[in-house]
Parts: sequence; C-alpha cells; structure tokens
Amino acid sequence: MKTQNQSRKSHDKRLEKLAQQVYLSLFRTHEALLFEFKVLLKGQGLSEPQYNVLRILRATGKPLQVYQVAERMLTREPDITRLFDRLVQQELVERIRGEDDRRVVWVSLTPKGRELVKELDRPVMALHRKQLAHLG
Repeated sequence: MKTQNQSRKSHDKRLEKLAQQVYLSLFRTHEALLFEFKVLLKGQGLSEPQYNVLRILRATGKPLQVYQVAERMLTREPDITRLFDRLVQQELVERIRGEDDRRVVWVSLTPKGRELVKELDRPVMALHRKQLAHLG
C-alpha cells in the first residue's frame, strides 16, 4: 500500500508531466500561428514588433513617448530604439522632440504608416479567421 508521501510524489510527477505537455502544445500552436502571420507581414516589409508598434500608435490616435509604446508591446523589445529607427527609415513613424524637454521623444504614425496598417486590417483578419475557424 502506498504511503501518503508516495501518493503525493506520484501525483506531483503526473502534474509536472501534464504541465509540460500543455506548455509544449501551447508553444507549438503559437509557433504555427505566428509563422503564417510573419509571412503575411514580411510581404509588407514589416516584422511582428514593427506591426505591433503601428497598431499601438493607431489605437491611441495621438503621439506617445517611446517608453509608453514599449509598455504596451506584446513582446519585450530589448532594443526599442533600433526598432523605431527602422520605422522612421521606412517613413512609417516620425519622432517629435519635446518642446519643453528635448530629451523627451514622442512618436506618431505618418500618413504612410496609417495607410499601411489600414491595408493590413483585412488580410490580418482573414488570416485569423482561417487559423481559428475550427474553434467554436
């Protein structure tokens, strides 16, 4: 007959195995969904974090400070400055220096950036529908 301690250890091992299986299943699902999303964005010359920035700026409808955008990002971006450099280079975002304090940097969508996000709305939604259509 199992002792209470042995029973608890057996139970803990089953939970650990289940937790690992759930984690791996979620990770694989995430990767599968993300792959198609990355392909869609790549066709527009965007990375996933760049698209995220554009959506954040569009949603607020006003300039934000760089740190405010970073706080709203879906993924942590260690080099947010370079991310914005690329968006500025593509003329999708513009930087605005603070009038009172030039160290403060605001960012906003350019008309080109706003148009690109708008163009992506339908293809992104179609991809989500396709990927998730089997769910009730």
